[in-house]
Amino acid sequence: MKNKLGRLLLLITGLLALGTVGYHWIEGWSLDEALYMTVITITTTGYQEVNPLTPQGRYFTIFLLAAGVSTIALATNTLFHEIVMTDREALRRKKMLKKISKLKGHTIVCGFGRMGKIVCEELKKAGEIFVVVDKVSQNFEQVPNDYLWIQGDAADDELLYALGIDRARSLASMVDSDSDSLYLTLAARSLNPDIEITARYSHPSAAVKLKRAGANNIIQPLQLSAEKVAGMILSSQRNILKFPIELSFADAPDKFLARISMEDQEAYWDKPIGVFEEKEGVVVAGLLDSSGDVLPRPDGSTKITRDHIFLTLKSESFRGHQGLIAS
Repeated sequence: MKNKLGRLLLLITGLLALGTVGYHWIEGWSLDEALYMTVITITTTGYQEVNPLTPQGRYFTIFLLAAGVSTIALATNTLFHEIVMTDREALRRKKMLKKISKLKGHTIVCGFGRMGKIVCEELKKAGEIFVVVDKVSQNFEQVPNDYLWIQGDAADDELLYALGIDRARSLASMVDSDSDSLYLTLAARSLNPDIEITARYSHPSAAVKLKRAGANNIIQPLQLSAEKVAGMILSSQRNILKFPIELSFADAPDKFLARISMEDQEAYWDKPIGVFEEKEGVVVAGLLDSSGDVLPRPDGSTKITRDHIFLTLKSESFRGHQGLIAS
């Protein structure tokens, strides 16, 4: 609402400036006379003209009058709409909080992005009761009618209490930011020591911090995708180079299986796989050794040799030497 009002105010100010300059230039009036004439024209007050108008001045007045009426009508309509929508949102929020206050043993899903939406869909399929919270209003534009949801900052203690944090069975932190996820985990654990917390993270360094903060389960969407791909590789019993697999997981769009040979990557020889993953921005889904066997999701401490071939999820974040896209 503030943005819309700001644009309207800017439009009205511009119209006043245009009218003032226009009358001053066309009729040669003083600035205060020109401003006064502009105001009574835009507002259609109907007071007598400041001075007799020239033909050019009359045409300019017609233009200014039309522009003023349109602007005032737009401003009135916008204000009315915002007031009605604000009242409607306040009423909806009040009813929603009343329903939430009766819940017990439910799940609080924080973040309604792609990952959060999928979590909610799975909870719904399982018949679980859940509440969704997200501070981005646009994320709720297509929320299902039967969802219980509140717009707001999940890290706010008062809002967490309103969502029933003290009565909830579990909390899923699906927010995009690692720092927000960490703060939310700390807040949730302090308000309910017994709640089951599942937290999402992006950077490997956040995993340990989330565990220390009290998260029971931590997940990295890209790693989960990689592990699923590794399972697909082993179960299919087919050569990875014979077919492409385009992934469609929640937070890994447009990712493909790729094969990266370490033969020319001397800088990584004898280094742990975890170092390669962190520096190159990839997750190693499997390790293809010289015998052709696939080791799914190798340990990050495994030392790299020149014979190793990594099966990875190629993503935009991959900054190193490109592998051979499965084809």
